Amino acid sequence: MAKDIVYIDIDDEITAVIDKLEASKSKVVALVLPKHATTFLSTVNMKLLKRAADNAKKSVVIITSDPSIIPLAAIVKLHVAKTLSSKPAVPPMPKEVAEKDTINSDEFDEVTSGIAAAAIVHEVAEADTTNEVIELDNTDKKAMSSDEPTTSKNKKLRVPDFSSFRLRLFLGIFAIILIIVGWVFAFIIMPKATVTLKTEVTTVESTVPFTATTELKDFDSKNPVIPATLVQAKKTDTEKSPATGKKDVGTKASGSVRMYNCNIQDKLGDVSRTVPSGSLITDSGGNIFITQSEVVVDPSSYIGSTCSSNKPSASVIVIAQNSGEKYNLSARSYSVGGFTTITAKDSTGMGGGTSKIVTVISAEDIESTKQRVLGKSKTAAITDLQAQLDTASLMNMPETLTETSPVVTVSAAVGAEAADVTVTSVITYTMLGIKQDDLKVLVEANIASSITDSKQKILNNGLDAKTIKSVEKKSSTDQKLSASVIATVGPDIDTAALANELAGKTRGEIQNILVNRAGIKDVSVAYSPVWVSSTPKKASKINIVIEQVSSN
Repeated sequence: MAKDIVYIDIDDEITAVIDKLEASKSKVVALVLPKHATTFLSTVNMKLLKRAADNAKKSVVIITSDPSIIPLAAIVKLHVAKTLSSKPAVPPMPKEVAEKDTINSDEFDEVTSGIAAAAIVHEVAEADTTNEVIELDNTDKKAMSSDEPTTSKNKKLRVPDFSSFRLRLFLGIFAIILIIVGWVFAFIIMPKATVTLKTEVTTVESTVPFTATTELKDFDSKNPVIPATLVQAKKTDTEKSPATGKKDVGTKASGSVRMYNCNIQDKLGDVSRTVPSGSLITDSGGNIFITQSEVVVDPSSYIGSTCSSNKPSASVIVIAQNSGEKYNLSARSYSVGGFTTITAKDSTGMGGGTSKIVTVISAEDIESTKQRVLGKSKTAAITDLQAQLDTASLMNMPETLTETSPVVTVSAAVGAEAADVTVTSVITYTMLGIKQDDLKVLVEANIASSITDSKQKILNNGLDAKTIKSVEKKSSTDQKLSASVIATVGPDIDTAALANELAGKTRGEIQNILVNRAGIKDVSVAYSPVWVSSTPKKASKINIVIEQVSSN
């Protein structure tokens, strides 16, 4: 008879098994099961397998020795063989199942759990050999039952479920541990007490003069001089501005003039006047020309009191003060700078002047740019200096800031032709830093001198909100200053010692102990969590909170 051997995987579902069965082309299919084939431990799955085999008109042989599967095969009348070489047979129906007409899955589980594996195997061995036989090319012709031990069919053996017992045992132990841990946590670890004291405090204003100097190396608490460290930052600032000046760089007009000396006093004394080179001559319109050489002017002759102007000087070349066409003038007279009675005249006029207007740097351009660049990086310098002192763990004092005179350079001079002007300024800034602990010693000594009650102490020295003022800057390294603070003074309470004193006390005892102490105005005690009603016996579980109430 044609046959096929199909090996079943442990993870195969019943649908996968049926697919393999239907895919086989043989009339006889041997299903070789792995150990612990849980898919075949279901009556429903066995019935589905049987139905699929019947519909496909195939004979199925289950190859297994698992005593849990054999009874289920018997229920649905499937052939079973221990090995491929063993003779297949339909196992006998378990006794408990055979006595009933129907059986559900719950009942089947109860039956199979109560039948000893040995008894089931014995019943299989004694199976009715008159049932339908399926040949598998067996080399071992012994009956399936010959490999199994003989066991009485009527004997029942129930195996205790030790896994369920162990689970219950472990759950019980875990529950006990959880209860113990919860109790310890709730009544030993979590309980805390907070004792809040409202204390009467006063404020004290204190101003301490001191000197900060780099010349001192060691601090003396009896001397109000604190060693200081000098830090510096050089800042180079640049500012650019557009040039706004205008200048005519065209050619200058020129010409020649003769001069006349119409001073009667000079005539009487026969005195000549010398007009130096570079003298300015000006016409009535304000146009100025400059003489290019020295000239001697003799006195003119007079007719009566009238100057005849018949003794002119030699000709002298003059050039316009500025370029421009406006200096191209017709013949005219000019006054001579520095001489009230000497005049100049030209007979041909001035010419040759042309105009070319360009942009130049004016004095105003340079000055306004300077004002913008000076101190431009002062804020950045202060930030830089403070960062240096912070890195050195020193208290910075912006009040000691000093700066050198700026070194200013300009990209071009006044009157230079340029589109813009750049002004660069270099300034060195310095600042002093001191150790805050040194200042703290001086401040607290000054505050302590004003406390008359020995049970009072400094609660806050006020240095966090101090005010530093500059008194005198002798130099960048030696300066006089003053520090002003508003300190807080109140009862001297040792919170650690107080917590030890209050440990294990009742709420009422705590209040009676503290309410009459000097400086304490009110006492409140709170417990946490909510189920706690007594003070912990450990001081570490007691938190002392001091609330200050000003009496000023």
